[in-house]
Amino acid sequence: MNLNVRYLEEFVTLTEKKNFLEAAECLFISQSCLSKHIKKLETEIGVELFERTTRTVVLTEFGQMLLPYARKMVGLEYEFEKNVRRKIHQDSGNIVLGSIPSMKQHAITALISGFLNENPDMTLQTIEGDSTFVKELLTDGKCDIAFLRSESSSVKEFNSIPYMIDYLTAVLPATHPLAKADNLPFEQLRGETFLLFPEHSFINDLCIRECRNAGFEPHIAYTGNRGATLIDLVRNGAGITLMMHHSARQENDSSLAFILVTPGIYSYISLNYAKEKPLSPQAESFVRYVKAHKRDF
Repeated sequence: MNLNVRYLEEFVTLTEKKNFLEAAECLFISQSCLSKHIKKLETEIGVELFERTTRTVVLTEFGQMLLPYARKMVGLEYEFEKNVRRKIHQDSGNIVLGSIPSMKQHAITALISGFLNENPDMTLQTIEGDSTFVKELLTDGKCDIAFLRSESSSVKEFNSIPYMIDYLTAVLPATHPLAKADNLPFEQLRGETFLLFPEHSFINDLCIRECRNAGFEPHIAYTGNRGATLIDLVRNGAGITLMMHHSARQENDSSLAFILVTPGIYSYISLNYAKEKPLSPQAESFVRYVKAHKRDF
């Protein structure tokens, strides 16, 4: 018996979705292709794995027997591929770094430049995204190390090296009635039109939570990935935005006001790596470099 691991992965997905159409969409293949693969798998094993109806599929006794083994085999293949990728990175001297997008504002690009100047034989590939996305990359082994933003100085799932502290700032047009305030309690932002980073991003979730803690639901007119775009929308009178100070301070514009929100809402940027897996020598070198050059809290 020579089972195709890819077909086993499709089998596992179909058991979870219980519907050929939904499983096919999840696997990015056609429904007819999935049906043919499952039929080939059944032919190879010599038994039917599903009882088919017009709307759903149910595992047969043999399907239930296969399921735990299929999950193990698919998992083993995934682990093997991940370890092969890691070994290739180790042998090539390449480091895959995950990072929040505001690398320049938080002097991460300066760190990378300094490291590469000291280690000209190494290469570094960066994957940028919100902390939630980058955390998944690190968990899945798709990057070696990662700069993450969180509400504490360390991220419990990983080994963390605190790097920088930041705090939330409101960005308003200079003509706004609140623009002359020294600080802004969240209660005073009730009724404002908000321009925020995307839904479920770290800062979006934080802002919505603090608005609700202040007793109101924010009116969000726009969400987008780029801080410069949010600020330009504020400049053109579309609303106000909330972002971290180090990102906001890059704008030096008399038409804008940058005001601390109170009580102070802080975030921490840290360099993180997996607890249970050893780092490559190249990644270890970068970690040592960051430890030697990180900001003092």
